Amino acid sequence: HPLMVYINTFDDNAAQPMSTDAQGYLRIQVAIGAKVFITCLAANDFHETTTSIVTVPPEGLSGLFGRLVLQVPSNLIYDLFKLLIGRPTPAGTCQVVVTITQYNKTYTDDPQGFPGVVATIDPASDAVGPARPYYFNTMLNNKTNPLPNNLTATSFDGGVVFPAIPVDANTDIIISGQYKDVPFTTSTIRCMKAGQFLNAAPNQGPKATRPLTDL
Repeated sequence: HPLMVYINTFDDNAAQPMSTDAQGYLRIQVAIGAKVFITCLAANDFHETTTSIVTVPPEGLSGLFGRLVLQVPSNLIYDLFKLLIGRPTPAGTCQVVVTITQYNKTYTDDPQGFPGVVATIDPASDAVGPARPYYFNTMLNNKTNPLPNNLTATSFDGGVVFPAIPVDANTDIIISGQYKDVPFTTSTIRCMKAGQFLNAAPNQGPKATRPLTDL
């Protein structure tokens, strides 16, 4: 289905409504250096979803590694994941998902992650209580396994959920990864309203800047 989305730049007074094509692609013109994020509105049984905030580089948000990717769950999948994770989502919070990827991986790869990466968040969130990060496990062929687990770092899935980020429309939240001495890129999100679902999917999730190994 074509999806109705809003293109948001912090230099504009109002978001720009647009529609994807039937395959879910959208071509837009945004100035180099502008900060932009996309919100997909709830429709056709899809859950409202917002991307991370990205800064448009000189080469644009294009190509396999540069595209701004919006992964939108159905309402059924969203509700099922919330139920299986089993973490409370208090009033006045957002739910945030990021995918921390292995070096040189994109949204087309499977798997995308690497075991043992610890997600970092600034400002710090609750590290041990209900708001602590939840890491997706994998099952056969490294497919996402949403069933409850006790992981304290990523699996090959790379997915991490922060179930209760407080609303603060004026504060950027920076998420990255930690694995041995390998630097990671960062993802920027902003929790602008209660109940908002934000997804820093590949390519916008934190990325290892060199190959990760278990050696």
